[in-house]
This record gives sequence, structure tokens and C-alpha cells, in this order.
Amino acid sequence: MIRFIHTADIHFGMENYGRIDPKTGIHTRLLDFERALNACIDHAIAQEVDLFVFSGDAYKTANPSPTQQRLLLKCFLRLYKANIPVIIVVGNHDHPLSFGKANSLDVFGELPIDGFHVMSKPATIIIQTKSGPIQIVGIPWPTRNTLALGDAHLFKTTSQITEYISKAVNAIIQDLAQKLNPEIPAILAAHLTVSSGVFSGSEKRAIYGTDPLFMPSNLARPEFDYVALGHLHRYQNLNPNGYPALVYSGSLERIDFGERKEEKGFCLVTIKQKGETTHEFIKVPTRPFIQIEVELTSDRDHTEQVVQAIEKHTSKMRW
Repeated sequence: MIRFIHTADIHFGMENYGRIDPKTGIHTRLLDFERALNACIDHAIAQEVDLFVFSGDAYKTANPSPTQQRLLLKCFLRLYKANIPVIIVVGNHDHPLSFGKANSLDVFGELPIDGFHVMSKPATIIIQTKSGPIQIVGIPWPTRNTLALGDAHLFKTTSQITEYISKAVNAIIQDLAQKLNPEIPAILAAHLTVSSGVFSGSEKRAIYGTDPLFMPSNLARPEFDYVALGHLHRYQNLNPNGYPALVYSGSLERIDFGERKEEKGFCLVTIKQKGETTHEFIKVPTRPFIQIEVELTSDRDHTEQVVQAIEKHTSKMRW
């Protein structure tokens, strides 16, 4: 039996709505995301899991600040000290989208210690966990830089190139899946957009035509025992009646008010044996986002009316 944590979309660097914490000098929203990640890591350590799978988007941008990098490294080193291997798939927010430039997660692959496996290109790796081996097919966010686009594509439209990328990645997944050892548990860890996935919050600004889309059937292949996805911020299983589960763990913290009603957390996955896998969504403490609607009247000061409405919710907004 192999157990592992599946999480994604940490987004260190989201600093909307907060302020500078006077005790640490760090933005309170960054501390929110750190708190949520540490809650996830606390559970991983307490449960003595075999593996920690992170499916992309560690930062808000591909150029995180030294403070953001220090906090993420501090969190992930807790897993290293607990002898829990970490699989890191590069997401779209982690990628500089420029040829030759390192992505924001490459540094973990350069550390002179074992335990961090950064997947910036499609590949298969085998991890020897304390409970046995497991195969991981890693698919980072597909860009023109991760696939060979020759002269034949120079005059194609954006939509044509996007369609080509989708087909190329599908072919890569199929090829890697067919080469897996059928006797060893296998998972697909990917940062992709599934056609039936539900967007939320700031993601709704994304235009379907710009993202390579993947059908659930292309990913929920019988060779895999679990598909660990990142990119969409809402927890969802897109293959609820089939095998394997096709799961977005969702973001660990609320990104904006569009996610105010969503529970946030991570997944604890158990592969009991090849072909038999279950997962549990575990919530983490998050900052409450409360939407206050005020119908202003002309007979009183508008600011006063807004302040009074906020005061009615003060107890709910304490963190």
C-alpha cells in the first residue's frame, strides 16, 4: 500500500486584499498561503506518507521574490527532513516562457540533496518509496518551448498551434503510459486544462481558445492508478464513476472573491494495490472571504453606511 499527498496551485505571491504584518514584515496574504501549505505538510508528516506530489504553480509569477522563495524552500525542506520524496511538476505560472531561462522551480532540482524531483519536461520516473516503487509520469504545462515546433508551424494561427500542442501532448502521454511496467503502481501528475473542468475565481478570465485542452479520456487511462492534476483552483474529480480518478486538488488558499464559497484543501491518496485506489479531500484552514452588499440611501453619509455594514460582519472576519 502506497499513500501520498496530492496538492497544487500554492501561488505564493498572491498579495491581494491584505496588508503588511507588523510582526514579520511579510504580507498577510503570503502568510495565509504559507499557513495553508504547512497545514498540508503537517498532515503529510503526521501520516508518514510515502510521497508528496505537487502538480504545479508554486508562485504567482515566474519571478518570485527572495522572500517567497525562502518561505517555499523552508516549507519543502520539512518534507526532506521527514524523508518524504517530493515530485514537482512545473506549472504555467512557474514558467518564464522564454527559451533558455530557468523556471522558478528548477532550483529544487539543483540542490545537492536527494528527495526533490522537478519535472520540467514530459518524462517518467520511478520512485523507490518506503512502501515500494511507484511510477510517475510527469507532464508540465505545455508551451512552445517544451515541444519542438519546426518551420512547418511558422505561419499557423494561434488556434492551430494550440491544437497541435494538445495532440502532441496526448501522443506523449499515450507513449509514456504504454511503456509503464504494469506490475508497478503508476500515477500521472500534470498541469493541464481538462475540457470538462470547472473554472473558478480569477480563472474565469482565461479564454478556452488559448489553453491546450485535453479530454478526460485522454488522461484517465487504464495504465494509471491516479491522475493528479493542477491548474484549476476548485477541487473536482472529473472521472467520478470510472478508474482512475481524474482529480484537481484545487488551490490551497482562496485566490480571490470568486472562490469565496469554495472549500480549500488537498488530497490524501491511497493505492491499496495495483488497480485499487482511493482518495480523500482534506480541508485546510483558510482566510474567510466575506462579500458584503450594501444598498446605499441618499439621506446618510455613504461612507458611514458602508462602515456600519462592515462592522456587522467583524466577528466573522477575524482570523
